[in-house]
Amino acid sequence: MDSIYDAQYFLFDLDGTLADSLSVMFAVYTAFSKKYAFTPTTQEFDILNGPSLSEIVEYLAQKHRLHHNPESLQKSYEDLITESYLSLVQPFSGASELLRKLHKSGKRLFLVTSSSKINGEGFLRCHGWEQLFEGAVYGDEVKSSKPHSEIYQQVLSRYSLNPRYGVAVEDSINGVKSATGAGLFTVGINQDADSLLACGASIVFPALADFYQEVNCA
Repeated sequence: MDSIYDAQYFLFDLDGTLADSLSVMFAVYTAFSKKYAFTPTTQEFDILNGPSLSEIVEYLAQKHRLHHNPESLQKSYEDLITESYLSLVQPFSGASELLRKLHKSGKRLFLVTSSSKINGEGFLRCHGWEQLFEGAVYGDEVKSSKPHSEIYQQVLSRYSLNPRYGVAVEDSINGVKSATGAGLFTVGINQDADSLLACGASIVFPALADFYQEVNCA
């Protein structure tokens, strides 16, 4: 496929793409670091944008020598996320309009996110999006999360989708690598276009609202 306008379906990431959640997730990461007495950094947080919760906790435990039960660490992090997610995270400007425009035009929509099923489904319900999406794959349904391509390969297989006719929409390097590794035309949403283009994105928009304007004018 050579253009987003040829797409039969769209695969959307959630955190940082449709949901303005990264500042909330950074606050969660910072609260977790305070609880377990290590210093948070933006560089480390960037590494954690894409992996599943279990992988995040495993990374932090090894990196910061957290000698606690792995299950208790994961529950601690998960509780912080659940406490913040539905009450604080909001859609990006243009997100609802973009999804409704694509759905109305007959495009099939799927969610492909490292978020847990409980948080992802809750967010869709909260914002009235559940009927717009035909299906989803969540981070707690795969063994290897982004940048591995398993999550995209799973949604392609589960819904019998041909990668030649789909567009993935991602905001991070890990997400772009995951989508392009599955053979998908990938739209990046990020002000740092060079980074996403360098790892395989076909086109990059500074913000989701810019992508919506492009789609709306087509």
